[in-house]
Amino acid sequence: MDAYEQAIAHGMVRLDFSERMLLGVLSHTQLFKPALRIAIEEYKYHHHQLLQLDFIKPEKFVRSAEEELSKLNPQKRDDQQKIARLQA
Repeated sequence: MDAYEQAIAHGMVRLDFSERMLLGVLSHTQLFKPALRIAIEEYKYHHHQLLQLDFIKPEKFVRSAEEELSKLNPQKRDDQQKIARLQA
C-alpha cells in the first residue's frame, strides 16, 4: 500500500477506477480485522487470474471440432471412431 501511495503521489502510476477503489479499501483495512484484508487480497488475486484466462482458443477448438463432425459420415467405421473422439 505504501509503495502504491507513494507512486500515485508522484504521478508514476495510473490506476483505473476499480484499482483505486480496491486500494482505498485496503488503506482502511488497518482499522478492521485482518480477515477482511486477507479476503480483499484474495479477491484481487482471483480477479487477476480470471482476467488472464484465454477463452478464445478453446472456443476455436470447439468450433473446428463441430465443423469436422458435420463432415463425417456416421456409417463409416473410421468416421465413427473420429466422431466418438471429437464428442468426448
